[in-house]
Amino acid sequence: RVSIPPTNFSPKNWTQNPWSQAGFYGPQPDNGEFKILQRYGKILGEDQVESCMAVLSSYRGNGDGVRWHDVACFHKHPVLCEDDDALIYHVQFHNPHLKIR
Repeated sequence: RVSIPPTNFSPKNWTQNPWSQAGFYGPQPDNGEFKILQRYGKILGEDQVESCMAVLSSYRGNGDGVRWHDVACFHKHPVLCEDDDALIYHVQFHNPHLKIR
């Protein structure tokens, strides 16, 4: 089993940075949605912190191709997660229509 490397920098020995260079506040990960909601006093819960990662293609028309983006966890996107039985059970329990594994 191999864990996902820390997501606050490019993985060691990668020749290309997988993170998008175009976020709300510059290069990803930027926790941009949280900062925007915080600025306007709209933070309702921890799910608004950009603790999840989405693989998006030219998100918001930025033209940077398929890149990693940190996103708030309430967004509905396909999910990549570590192969952790508890996490997989959680996703499957809350999304019985999904085919997992």
